[in-house]
Amino acid sequence: MATVTIELNKLPYQKSYVIKQGDGLEDAFHFKIKSEAATTYSDLTLVGSTLLLYVSKGGVAVISGTTIIPDTASQGKFRVRVAGATTATWTDEYTYEVQCTFPVGHTNFPDGCVKTLLEGRIKIRLDL
Repeated sequence: MATVTIELNKLPYQKSYVIKQGDGLEDAFHFKIKSEAATTYSDLTLVGSTLLLYVSKGGVAVISGTTIIPDTASQGKFRVRVAGATTATWTDEYTYEVQCTFPVGHTNFPDGCVKTLLEGRIKIRLDL
């Protein structure tokens, strides 16, 4: 898995993709969020922690807050997935983001915290 370590206040991490129409998108992350104090946060296990995927085209939602289930929540490991059946009707370019909610009472964010972890574009190339 790709390990991404960035400063908490420098989110969101930018990553874009180019895929063929009808192909699935899957990218694994081992996400570590580093604070200015050099503390690393990656725990997504507390009840109420959520990861959501949003995708839109021209400001119109095509995926509206689909839950991402972490692979290993205690280590911040998760995958961004879009099924090939979903992209079969897509054309041109889309924007996406992955948003994380750390609930009130989280070890590292006692008051709770909402952050966009990832954002970028998904460009669709037509099949031959």
